[in-house]
Amino acid sequence: MEKEKIEFVLEDMLDELKMINNSVQEQKQQITQLYQKVSAFEEKANQANKAETPTVNIKPVEVAITTASNEIKQLIQQQSRPVIRQWRFLLFPEHNAREYYTVIFRLIMWMTLACMVVVLFSLGKQALENAKEVKLMQLEHDQFKNAWEYIFKKEDKQGKKKMDDVMRKSWEERQ
Repeated sequence: MEKEKIEFVLEDMLDELKMINNSVQEQKQQITQLYQKVSAFEEKANQANKAETPTVNIKPVEVAITTASNEIKQLIQQQSRPVIRQWRFLLFPEHNAREYYTVIFRLIMWMTLACMVVVLFSLGKQALENAKEVKLMQLEHDQFKNAWEYIFKKEDKQGKKKMDDVMRKSWEERQ
């Protein structure tokens, strides 16, 4: 029985080997066909390249280009002028006028605003100083008035009469 099993397995393996050999043979044939096709394609490509590429003499073109570039260099050297730097202030610019005027008008607006703020601060400062001075004068006036009233209360009738005359004369001189 074991002999039969071994024979059966060996026969099976033999069949598989035959199938593998057949597939290897088929692959070899396919590879040789591909090689033949590739070589035929390469031959056609070589023949096409050989037929299409005529030899062109580029020397005259190169000579013409070099002589023209040399002539241009000579002309540039003959006409070379010194570079002059110009510092200009333009009210009406040649290029980008819209952007220029937006920047300038914004600058003018901010400068005007800054000037107005400075003037308002100085006016406010002056007003505060004037108010302080008026207050000091009122305090001084109140001191004189209180002193006058104090002396007026302490005086007799004749002294009060003299004080009233002095007050009237000073009032008339002011007007």
